[in-house]
Amino acid sequence: MAIGIDIVDLLQARKESNWQRSGFLEKLFNTEERELIQQANDPERMVWLLWTMKESAYKIYSREFQWHAFAPGQLSCSLLSISSDCATGQVSCRNENYHTQTILSRDLIHTIAFSDTGTHDNRGIDHDGAACDDSSADKNTGLAKDIQTAAGMAKKVRVLILKNQDESKSYRKTKPATVSHHGRYLALAYL
Repeated sequence: MAIGIDIVDLLQARKESNWQRSGFLEKLFNTEERELIQQANDPERMVWLLWTMKESAYKIYSREFQWHAFAPGQLSCSLLSISSDCATGQVSCRNENYHTQTILSRDLIHTIAFSDTGTHDNRGIDHDGAACDDSSADKNTGLAKDIQTAAGMAKKVRVLILKNQDESKSYRKTKPATVSHHGRYLALAYL
């Protein structure tokens, strides 16, 4: 099973990216995705939710197929479920499909994508035993996810989200399967 992760620090994104400027959405999102953004209660949050879904799936696809092009239009997102603090979805890229799980908080959006076709749901998402909510995502937090593979065997994926990256200097020694960082946050995933 391959995994990919992406994280967006919403404060940093507000400083660096004007997603409302002319052409921004058209460059990154297809018609259906732009409709999701326009219809969302919080369009900014939907932009970064869809972006993290694309990025996490792209990380898998680029490793599997040595594809290193900036082509977000070739990745297509669909949402399966969304609540105030979690979302599940699917990303398609060139006939490959990836399932995604996303944690939504007031400060960050974090998505993990999986390459296998097993069953995935939010029951495996755990922020140190709490529900996926704002308070748990704002501290140094471990997400433990049980992944049901196509073969029916559960795999544990450990995801650490570190704030202010104080502990990030030595993360390479821990050999994560995939890494993402943005602004104040560093996300590490281990198989």
